[in-house]
Formats: sequence, C-alpha cells, structure tokens
Amino acid sequence: MKKILTRLLGIALIVLSIFSLTACEVKLKAVNISTTDVLSNGGPVVKQGNTLYFVNGYVKASATSNTFGEVGLSSLYKVVLNDNGEITYDENGAIQNMEQLVSSQVGFEKGSIYVYGDYIYYATPYSGKDKTGTVLYSYLSFYRVKNDGTERSIICTTETKDTNIFYSYYVIDENTLALVVFEQDTGNLTSYVMTDRVKVLNIDTKVSSCVLSESNGEGSAMDKYVYYTKAVESTDEVQQGNKVYKVLPNSTEATLISTGRNVDIVTLANGYLVYSVDSITYITNNAEGNLSAYDHIISYVSYSSVLYVPTENGVSIIAVDKTVSSNVKIKYVNGNNVHDNYVLYNGDATLVGVTGDDLIFYSSDKLLYKVNYKVASSTAVKICTKEVSKQDGTMVLEIVDGYVYFFGSIVEEEVTYTMLYRAKIAVETSQAAELVGKR
Repeated sequence: MKKILTRLLGIALIVLSIFSLTACEVKLKAVNISTTDVLSNGGPVVKQGNTLYFVNGYVKASATSNTFGEVGLSSLYKVVLNDNGEITYDENGAIQNMEQLVSSQVGFEKGSIYVYGDYIYYATPYSGKDKTGTVLYSYLSFYRVKNDGTERSIICTTETKDTNIFYSYYVIDENTLALVVFEQDTGNLTSYVMTDRVKVLNIDTKVSSCVLSESNGEGSAMDKYVYYTKAVESTDEVQQGNKVYKVLPNSTEATLISTGRNVDIVTLANGYLVYSVDSITYITNNAEGNLSAYDHIISYVSYSSVLYVPTENGVSIIAVDKTVSSNVKIKYVNGNNVHDNYVLYNGDATLVGVTGDDLIFYSSDKLLYKVNYKVASSTAVKICTKEVSKQDGTMVLEIVDGYVYFFGSIVEEEVTYTMLYRAKIAVETSQAAELVGKR
C-alpha cells in the first residue's frame, strides 16, 4: 500500500488536551496482536474472516468534517458477509448485518484502516481548536477501537504540520505493535511501540526518504525492517552519494547499508527491497548484508508508474510506459530477463494491482479492466460499468479476496457524494458495481 499522510509543526497554539507523539506516555489496555485471517491491512478496506471493515465513503477533511458522534459519511463501518463473501440484503434492499463502529471521519485523504486481533486501528483528523477557535483538522490522531465499537482509545496525535506523512504498523510479537511514522517535510522518523502503554522512540532526524513494510512487518526477513536515506554530512568519511540505513521498528540502533552512491529506495516486494541507482532498478533479499552494485537488476529504464509483482524467484515490473508520448502503453518486464518484455494494453492507465494472473487497472475512460499479465497479447476485459471517481492519498483502490474496491460518485438532490463500491473480478463481461455502505 501506498500509505501517504500528513503531520504537523509543534506550535504553541495547540491546546493542552492534545496527546502529542512526543509528549507524555499514553496508557493502553494490553491486547493480543494477531493478523490471522486478515486481508489487505491499510487503506479503505480490510477483511478479517467473514467481516469487512470499511470507510463509508470519502469526504475531504475540513474544519466541519469530523465532529465526533455526528459523522456518518466517511466514518468507520463493518459488515458481516455470508459464507460466499457476499453482502446480504433484506426484502427492501437494505444491507444486512452492517453497523457503524465509530462516528469519526476515517474516509479522508490521510485515513487508513488496520486490523490486529480484536481491534481496528485508524487515523482521523484532529477536532480540537487553538486559542483563537480555529479547528486544527490538519493534525492527525491515531486511535484503536474494539471490533464491537467499544474501548475506543487514542494512541497519539501529531504535533507538527507536515504535508507528506508515511506510516505503517509492524507486529513485534503477540502483545506488541509498533506504529512507524515518517514526516518527510521535517525529516523526523518515529516509532510508537504499543504494549500496555505507548513508548515513543525517536529513530532519526533529517531523514530524506523512507520505505515501510506493507505486510505488517511479517513474512520475510527484509520486511521486519524500516529503511531510510539521509544526505551526506560534513563529518562523514565518504562525501559522495547518500546514506541508506535499516532499523528494526522497536529500536533506535540503525545499521548503515549503503554509502557512496545516490540510492533511491522504492518499496518492499515479495521479500525484496527494491531500489534504484541512476535509473537502474535493483532488488536484494540479503537482510544481513549491504546494498551492492552486484545486486540483481530488474530494469534499465525508469518509469513513473510501476507495480512490482512477485515471481517464483524475484520481482518483475508492470509499468505505464510514457517514453513516447504518442504511444503510451502498459508493459510487462520480466525481472529475471529484462529483455523479455511485452505490451499488455495500448493507452494510458492507472495501475491498481495484481491478483492471480490478472492485472487490474482503470483506463482514461475511468472504467476498470483486467488483463492476464502473464501472457503476451492478452485481451483486456472490462470489469464493471461504474466510473472510478476518487483516488486520493491513502484512499486508493484495493483488491481484497476476489473483489476490487473503489470510490465512485452518486448524486442525490443535485449533491454529489463519493461512496465506496466493489466489483467482482472473476467476470467475463462487465457488471454493475455494488455499493458498500450507505448514503
């Protein structure tokens, strides 16, 4: 995923009730941390067993968008699916087994849902005011709530105004969870380790870029770490390139893994760290070693829009190729042989993700398609007839258990609302999308 948020400068105007990320210790109830049966942590939709947790639509954050107890649209909901993963309806067409968990804004440009054990973790705009009465909605509060809507607890609230924030959660053990937050504008990298309290770890400052795990810090040895870069300082022995570090999310002891080259760290995929040097893209799964010029190359071309997809022994690329403006296309590049590449679709597109053999994307007509990315000259199939209308910050399209979830528009009494929809992927012809939630 895909996790881009915003955080905020320490201003004296903030009221004392704010729980800041760096201030007093927050106490929590100790809970079990488990990802059993959890699919697609992060973003607007998470599935756990037969329960779907989701944002009930999207609303851009504002001074009036997040009055607790009064939020319906964009708040946190859940629905219990039947054994076939389907939403059920009563005789009047209303969704059954659906309820609101929290009347706070979660469906906004910085929101995201994570599920661990019996608790849902989410972000919401801060609703407090400064001494002039101005609502500080740009500040970000992190909460958790039990899956029955009780035990709502604050984890922390940001205290600096940063226009680019990245965050993710790491499972440390069955009772310990870490929230790692990177403020790109201020360069602060901080971890909030949760047990029966929140312990604040200031990992580093003056950080230039960061890559966080999108798999809860689980799976591979590489995914357990936080990766980040820093500029060379006058006291450094090597005065060329930049510096790349790795650090465990519950530690402040970082390890230098690259120096002397200008390295852009990109993402984690299939147990590999993806990074580039001079437009050449490399991968490594050597969790104990340094980045090396001998790491495996998966592309000699730099693309602006890329998916990194798993292969049996590495990572391949699906990219929107705009090197020739009059001939934009989606292409597949075999990471095991960069000369093995082929066109999947002719035309501009926004890549969503892969599931099985299918690439999911939406084209310039704003409609969703799928195409078999493992076979050259495959034909793209339209998935549904509903246009995609919104993809903003962390509110991105999600592929979860055979469905693609996306935001689309609905008009009522001449007012346009942005709602969550889903469409089944295993179709041969386009279908109507299914509304998830309620207006």
